[in-house]
Amino acid sequence: MNIKTITYQSVFIACFVFEAIGFAEDRVELLHTLQGHTRWISAVEYSPDGKMIASGSDDGTVILWDAQSGKKQFSLQNYDNALAFNHNGELLAIGTLGKTISVINLRTREIKFTLQGHTEGLTAIEFSPDGKLLATASGDDTFIIWNLNNREPLHTLDHDNEYDISTVAFSPNGEQIVSGDGEGQLIVWATNSGEELLVLDDHEGTVTSAMFSPDGKRIVSSSWDKSIIVWDSETGEMLKALTGHTDVVTSISCNPNTNLLASTSEDNTLRIWNTTSGDQIFSIEAHANDVTCIDYSSIGKQIVTGSNGELRVWKVKSPF
Repeated sequence: MNIKTITYQSVFIACFVFEAIGFAEDRVELLHTLQGHTRWISAVEYSPDGKMIASGSDDGTVILWDAQSGKKQFSLQNYDNALAFNHNGELLAIGTLGKTISVINLRTREIKFTLQGHTEGLTAIEFSPDGKLLATASGDDTFIIWNLNNREPLHTLDHDNEYDISTVAFSPNGEQIVSGDGEGQLIVWATNSGEELLVLDDHEGTVTSAMFSPDGKRIVSSSWDKSIIVWDSETGEMLKALTGHTDVVTSISCNPNTNLLASTSEDNTLRIWNTTSGDQIFSIEAHANDVTCIDYSSIGKQIVTGSNGELRVWKVKSPF
C-alpha cells in the first residue's frame, strides 16, 4: 500500500466520522444536565406520564426531578440500589439499606410500606403493568414476585446456579417475566404459576438489562460481553445481535411507540438501534465517563442518561 492510498483512506475515514457526528447532532439535542448526586448514578426512570424523573445514586440518595425544567423536586435517603414507578406514578419502589424494599407514596413523600425477604442487597425492581405485583431481584441469587394486595411473596425463583439475578422485567400484558443473571443466562417465566418457559443462553457475560418490546413479541437484553441481543419471546430464537459498543453495555430502553432501542455503555456512548433490521441509527458521546443507565420517556420524545454524578436529558429532534 503506498502513501497516497493511505492518505485517501484517512481523508475518507475522517469525513465519515465528521458526517456521523453531525448526523447524531441533527437527531438529538441536549436539554438539561442534572446535577445533585455526588457519586455514580445506578438507576434512572421516567414516571409513566413523563413529567418526573427518578434517579438513584451510590451516594445513598434518590432524587426526583421535574422532567421539563430539570429542577430538583425532592430527595429520599437510605437508597441502596434499584428503583421503579408503579403504573400510575403514585408509588416509587426503591431498594434501601438493610436488604429492604421501601414503597414510597409520592404525594405524601412517606413510606407506605416495606417488604423484606431477600438476604442480600437489591439489584432490580419492577412493577407489573397493572401495579398489582412487584418483582425484586437480589444478590442472594433469587428474585421474588410479590403480591401487593397481601404484601406476601407469590413466588421466589432462581436460576439454579450460583449467580446473582441482575435484572427482571414483565411483559406488557404481565403474563410473563424475564430474569437475567451474572452468568449470562435469561429465563422467561409464567408470572402466575412461576413455571419456567424459556431459557436464553447466548450471552457470554453478566446480563445487565433485559426487557420486552412494547408489543411483547421480542425480548431485548444487554450484557458485559458488549452485545445486545433481540430474541423471539415465544420461541426463544435469537433474531438479531446488535454489535458496535466497544465496552460493557450497561443499560437499554425500548422506545414505547416504535421498534427503536436506546443503549448506553462504559464506552461513554448513547446509541440508537433499529431492532427489526439490527442497524445502528447513530452513536453520540453522552458523557465524559461511563454511561451507567438510560430510560425513554413514555411518549418516546426524550431520553435520560446517567453517569458519574450527573444526568443528561436529551430531546429526540426528528423521527428516524
